[in-house]
Amino acid sequence: MTKADWKRALLYYGAASLIVIFGVAVAAVRFPGGFDWVYMVISKLGSRSHNPVGGLWLSASFLGAVCLLWPVTGLLDQGLTRGSARPLLSIAALRIGLIGAAVLALEGLLTLELSRLARKGHEMVALVTFLGFYGGVLGLYLQRIRHSVSFLWP
Repeated sequence: MTKADWKRALLYYGAASLIVIFGVAVAAVRFPGGFDWVYMVISKLGSRSHNPVGGLWLSASFLGAVCLLWPVTGLLDQGLTRGSARPLLSIAALRIGLIGAAVLALEGLLTLELSRLARKGHEMVALVTFLGFYGGVLGLYLQRIRHSVSFLWP
């Protein structure tokens, strides 16, 4: 992977982060009666029933971030390939996390209720999203350790 590819990946990642920060800030400001960060969950901030206008902003920012982060997974896949040790499972996990985040964002934008389609549907998609991100990041980190400290792994 070239230096330009790394710069592009960092630019996408930075832009996605700023979009989410902006979306969270706008959603919090638009929350009726003010959002209490101590006692309220982030799902309430993005809920169209609890936060009709702000929820749109949060959902749109998540969807925008997913669109920017999707190519980053491809750039990571290219950049971390060493010999035959491609991070296929880690990249797949990250993509599953991104797909889950897109589904949750679309749920908020289109006022869908995943829990009406399947029992605890929203929670299941959120759990898969979290596990995808967690597994992907952990897998990439373990691969980096494996290649950096070759005496620990065969």
